[in-house]
Amino acid sequence: MQGKAHESRAYLSEQPEGSTWSRIKLVIGLVALGALILFLLQNFQGAEVNFLWFTWRTRVVWALLGAAIAGAIATILWGTLQARGRRAR
Repeated sequence: MQGKAHESRAYLSEQPEGSTWSRIKLVIGLVALGALILFLLQNFQGAEVNFLWFTWRTRVVWALLGAAIAGAIATILWGTLQARGRRAR
């Protein structure tokens, strides 16, 4: 078991410092946000959206934005549930 603890400490020592890691994540997030905005701005044409038994006509940009927001909310909820699960152990 001590070998595993040593490996974990070695892995953690290879990780960037907290502030550096935060900056890296911020840059990645900003690049992804920029790409999303660019993608949205290029998709203003209309489209028919079919979801379950609903059908409506909207611009592609609104459908993409809605999907991006739903994905962000799902990611935040998933991370929150995982953090609570780890604290419970």
